[in-house]
Amino acid sequence: MPKKPQARASILNVVRLPKKRFFASVVLTCLYYLVVMPINERTAFTPPAPENIMFMVLLKVGFFAFLLLAIYGALSFFYGVYKRDYVYVRWLQYSLLYLAVATVFFILLYPGHWVWDEFNILYAVQHYVPDAWQNIYTNIYYTFCLYLIPTGVSIVAFQGIIASIVVGYLLMRSETLTKKPIWRIVLFAVFVLPPIIINNLYPLRLTVYSYIEVAFLVRLLLLLLNKEVINDKVSYLLQMTCMIVLLAFWRTEGIYYLLMVPLIKIGR
Repeated sequence: MPKKPQARASILNVVRLPKKRFFASVVLTCLYYLVVMPINERTAFTPPAPENIMFMVLLKVGFFAFLLLAIYGALSFFYGVYKRDYVYVRWLQYSLLYLAVATVFFILLYPGHWVWDEFNILYAVQHYVPDAWQNIYTNIYYTFCLYLIPTGVSIVAFQGIIASIVVGYLLMRSETLTKKPIWRIVLFAVFVLPPIIINNLYPLRLTVYSYIEVAFLVRLLLLLLNKEVINDKVSYLLQMTCMIVLLAFWRTEGIYYLLMVPLIKIGR
């Protein structure tokens, strides 16, 4: 019996300090690359043509960086939940609530709202062909989803997870603007309207793009209202810059987001 608290303490020691957390993320990422990814790649992809080998290499390098950051972020998040940090606990609660609703609709409308262009993109991705019809970022998103779960359904599933994370964040941060629960009920109701639910199940760039846009605008608003709590300025600037790059270049009409770069500094 005494071994359980001791084992739990050893796990917490790994995720408590950022350096140890980063090392654990590297180990887990390498294990995934060595054990899981070869199986997923054989399942979902075909060997690329000689002219596309470099594109495949770049995708794998990018996925390694993405997975490393994702694991590090997940460890940091759940450590905050374990420590009963109010922000992380409420964020998780709201996200799970929306994820439960999204999962019900996903099951009812399985495998999602597939129409036309997404089939062509999926075919190109599975052959490592750089297809820019829906922007190269869409290729990258599809590829990363297949690296994680080797089926096209994962593209829609991860959209539901992304939507849940962003909606949970929005609801959690709304508490800093108003304590009246009616506004959170209204916000939640908006995101379960039929057009948005269908949009969540539509595997093209607009779905993920929309939620990145919501996350960015919420954080920018909080920044300008001096409601944003920033513990690491470098990390915050990198996160906001990455969102601006995605918003500016994933859809050509989003290029105006580059004008918001100065606002990040002005808000501070």
